[in-house]
Amino acid sequence: MQGSTVAEPLIREIYAPILRAGGHALLLLQLPGNSETCFRLASDRQLEFIPEPLKLAMETYEAGATIMIGTSSGIRKSTGSILFD
Repeated sequence: MQGSTVAEPLIREIYAPILRAGGHALLLLQLPGNSETCFRLASDRQLEFIPEPLKLAMETYEAGATIMIGTSSGIRKSTGSILFD
């Protein structure tokens, strides 16, 4: 599951049922402002890099079993561009 701190109540609600159903729950947390800082400061090489554990997880687990929880908090900045926090 991947989501931000804004999605914490929903993540908490679905975490236990996933475990009870025999699923393997891996939590990937996005902090507010994380993405904005990354896109502002990271080089192209850093942005293109995929960490080995993430690559392995994407190759190993069924795509249909991935849960990504999007939130609207902080996606519009004063420039009007859309960022994913």
